[in-house]
Amino acid sequence: MQGNGKLIATMAAALGLVAMDANATDDTTPITTGDIKIFKKVNGQDFQFLGDLAFTFEVRKGATANYPGGEGTVVAGGLIADSNNTGLIHVQALPFDTYQVCEVNIPAGWRSSLSLEGGFIPNSVGNPNPDTRTVCKDVVVQYPWVHLVDVNNTEYTEPPPPP
Repeated sequence: MQGNGKLIATMAAALGLVAMDANATDDTTPITTGDIKIFKKVNGQDFQFLGDLAFTFEVRKGATANYPGGEGTVVAGGLIADSNNTGLIHVQALPFDTYQVCEVNIPAGWRSSLSLEGGFIPNSVGNPNPDTRTVCKDVVVQYPWVHLVDVNNTEYTEPPPPP
C-alpha cells in the first residue's frame, strides 16, 4: 500500500516549501535529516565578499536566552555564506524538531536581522556579560523540506537598540 510520502512532498511544493525528495513514494522514506538554507544580504543587497568581512553561522540545539546554560549545543558550524549569497547546512533532524540558527562573531559595527525577527542573544538573561556578537533564532527543521532563513546585516553608526 502506498503511503503519504509523495503526497506530502507535492503539498510542500504547492505551499512554496522546497521539497528535497519529490520522488518519495511511501512512509518508509527515512526521516533522519533536514536542511537549512541561509540567504545572506548586506545592507539589503546581495552579499559580496568584502575583504576580511565575513559572516559565520551555526546551528544549535537547545539554545535559549536564559543564563546559565543557554548557549545550547553546536550541531553544525563554521558556515560562511558563499558567493551565491546562500549557504546550506545539513543537520540530523527529527520531524518538527526545533533548532536555532545563530549568526556568530558578528563584526563590530554590524547588526543582524535575526535580532529583529524573534531572535535572541543566547545565554543573556541574567548574565552580567552576555556575548552580544551572537544572535539566534528558532527554526523547525523537517525532512523532506529545506527551511529557508533570510539574514540581512546592516551597518550602524550609533549603538544598536537592545534586543
